[in-house]
Amino acid sequence: MSKDVGTAKKPVLPLVPETTTVNKKEDLAQINLLSDPTDANSAKVKFAFKILEIGTETAREILQ
Repeated sequence: MSKDVGTAKKPVLPLVPETTTVNKKEDLAQINLLSDPTDANSAKVKFAFKILEIGTETAREILQ
């Protein structure tokens, strides 16, 4: 008989997305990832992350 694990406890953070606003472009760190790092013409994916400042974010903001 299987036992359903983890349903008895309330989650620490609900998995509901919250909008994040960035006021300035300087508040973002960006990186480009290549599907093949040895080929400059391979498929590219761009990621942008909000720069965290120590001591000002809540736990929820850091985990997002």
